[in-house]
Amino acid sequence: PLTPEQELNKSVNTMIWAIGLALYFILSFATGAWHVTWVIFPMIKAVQGLAGVLMGNDSKVEFQKSVRSLIWAVGVALYFILSFTTGAWHITWVIFPVIGAAQGLVTAFLDYKEANHYEN
Repeated sequence: PLTPEQELNKSVNTMIWAIGLALYFILSFATGAWHVTWVIFPMIKAVQGLAGVLMGNDSKVEFQKSVRSLIWAVGVALYFILSFTTGAWHITWVIFPVIGAAQGLVTAFLDYKEANHYEN
């Protein structure tokens, strides 16, 4: 048997998955951009991880993992959207080092925030 917190987490994850899937089909049919909208799926997983953390079900490590997943999912989506719309594949690859830098900055900020939280 699941605890009430686990039941809530399961329900929220199911709702996030359903909304993400509906968003995928709506955007794909509306735009015809099936080759780009698949990026919604890694974003769904990242949002589920963040929801678990916000609901207090996961640890700091899980939160950082979710944030990093979200950064990469948004970055990859941005890469494909920019690349397909502009055709500038020879330039848009620069997004990947920027994603890595953004991930490093966010991780450093979260570590700094946690370190200062324990000092106070």
